[in-house]
Amino acid sequence: PDDAARAWAEEPGIEAEDVLLAVPRAALFVPQLALRVAFLPLRGLVWVVDEYRLVQRYESVFFSDDGTRGVLPTFGFQSGYGFSAGLSYFDTDLFDHDEELHLSARFGGRFLQRYEAAFEGAHVGGSALWLDLLARYESQPALYFYGLGDAGDLDGAAPAGGFDPRAGARATRYREDRVLGVVHIGGTFGDPGRPSVAEDVDGWERGTIVRLGASFVMNARDFGGESREYDEPSIEAVYDTARLPGFRGGSTSVEALATLIVDTRDNEGRPSRGAFVQLLGGGAVPGVDGPGWWHAGGEVSGWLDLSRGDRVLMLRAMMEGVVGDDADIPFSDLPRLGGPNRLRGYDDGRFRDKVAAMASVAYFYPVHEMVSGELFFDGGRVARTVGDALDVDAWHFGGGLGLVIGTEDDVLFRLEVSYGEAFLVTLSTSPFEAFDEREE
Repeated sequence: PDDAARAWAEEPGIEAEDVLLAVPRAALFVPQLALRVAFLPLRGLVWVVDEYRLVQRYESVFFSDDGTRGVLPTFGFQSGYGFSAGLSYFDTDLFDHDEELHLSARFGGRFLQRYEAAFEGAHVGGSALWLDLLARYESQPALYFYGLGDAGDLDGAAPAGGFDPRAGARATRYREDRVLGVVHIGGTFGDPGRPSVAEDVDGWERGTIVRLGASFVMNARDFGGESREYDEPSIEAVYDTARLPGFRGGSTSVEALATLIVDTRDNEGRPSRGAFVQLLGGGAVPGVDGPGWWHAGGEVSGWLDLSRGDRVLMLRAMMEGVVGDDADIPFSDLPRLGGPNRLRGYDDGRFRDKVAAMASVAYFYPVHEMVSGELFFDGGRVARTVGDALDVDAWHFGGGLGLVIGTEDDVLFRLEVSYGEAFLVTLSTSPFEAFDEREE
């Protein structure tokens, strides 16, 4: 039959998009196949959840009728720490304008105990007011410490009094008890709920959210030797903790930071296009626990739709730095790399110094209605100066694969297997935003 009989609007052919993406699709075919095979048992579990409507049955008991309030079990796993579990209560429409309240308690894994209350409001009361509040207490009995800087591994037994923390790296553990308070306040502009190429009266393209304001972060920390037995020695058996600013006697700081966020993602949970940009600058308020220091950072992430919204390439780069006298900056406030948010394949807090730089690339593809496969590759370094941190020849690299389960609104959890310095497994609800790690 002719074209008219087929009722084609135009004669079909090969689209330019298919030609341009042929090479990257071919290059990613083998890793994608390996990922599908590796996570076949989990895909079976997803089928069981779907077949027997387990999520819907849970929601019918523990969620409100409109789904805005409920109680959720929380769980996680991180190599080097083990499993954690707890409960979380949420209300996602507290004052009828999508304000959110979250209350949670968590135990096990890296935590002896952790309690948190959080309020999130992008448009409080329907206004342009942006207000996020966070209060948390946590006791972490055995965090990793590998020394300061990017020196090589330490050799031999520790001398009397311990090594200088900048002399080299060796895996140790320490205890941290912390009280954290965070306030983000400012204005929210744009409307991410109705994407459009048109512009509203304020000149923002619909689908773009811009937040401009101030952030205040209070940290009160107390440190000590590890209080849970692991293979790694306690910190004081290897390092001279008297040379570690803030360790003896604890540290208290209040940071005041100007914050700018520009978010053009098509959605937060499973973005297929758009960008996320965050800039912050300010410092620790002098007189709280010393003369203070300057602190600045930036992150840029972008998502590229490779094919019809379900095969996505993500590119990400971040840098963070502090400026001040070494003795005035607590070691716990130094920028760091390692863990599920920054430089996967390395233990949490594996590297820390005055400047941290990192870049990442990830490819996402569909596995199930709510499940995406992930292939990722990270690289980064810490150093005392910006120039040294950007020396790519000296960067550390890691990569791996994973599964991301979630909706367009939120990531439910992420399972990742990575290798850099060692094989590591993480099950978490880690966000993409690099500077959320400052609150972790």
